[in-house]
Amino acid sequence: MSLKHSLALTSWFRILEQGMMEFEVLSRSSATLIKGSNNKVHVLTSAHVTHPFIWRRYYPGEQYDWLEFVKEEHVKCKLDIRDPKTGIPTATFKLKNRMFLPDDTNLDISLLHLESMNDLKDLENYGIVPLELKETDLQGEENVEFFGHRAEGDELLLPQSIKGKIKGFADNKLLGIERVFAKTDIPCQQGMCGGPCLDQENPNTCVGVLEGIVNPTSSLEQLRNHAAVIPTHRILQFIRKVEQEM
Repeated sequence: MSLKHSLALTSWFRILEQGMMEFEVLSRSSATLIKGSNNKVHVLTSAHVTHPFIWRRYYPGEQYDWLEFVKEEHVKCKLDIRDPKTGIPTATFKLKNRMFLPDDTNLDISLLHLESMNDLKDLENYGIVPLELKETDLQGEENVEFFGHRAEGDELLLPQSIKGKIKGFADNKLLGIERVFAKTDIPCQQGMCGGPCLDQENPNTCVGVLEGIVNPTSSLEQLRNHAAVIPTHRILQFIRKVEQEM
């Protein structure tokens, strides 16, 4: 089983004006390398990990009130390749400080870039290459596989893959919410958000990115514990807009 389709991503923050002298962990998740146009390569991950201060609904309660002091300029992110048995980083790659968010505030994705394009060769040596986004969206009943990292405690991220089948769709154009849902062999794990959803028939093609897991107590009983996937056309719209700004 290959677990080389995703990377671990950690966001860190430091607020000097609040007396913080060292960076501390902000959040952790998975990330996906995506092929862009004209030899561009993008790092796709979850916005609630790079910008949790914007996605406060994911961080309810008074224990997260400190997020109101965090801004993007306080944050840096890095990528890791994690040992599949220990979850310990075996290689680390820096990312540029500039992060891109979609105009659609319902779209939980963030786009980053490697600090050095020379890192692509090192990543390739580890068996990690940028994935192609499938131009056409899923139709239903496709066999897919999710790749990412399962969070264990405060520090470890263990590579994880979970198979599933596309089972449902949500399309509310008025609210700008379009999602695909997959029934998985086991529920996707915390830490896997931002990882790719791949077509089992063509494992180098990304057919979506994991946004999250439907609550097991959801009123939509048929979708409980299903994986919620951001469809490729929404991701491509976002990437093409970012490439125009680069």
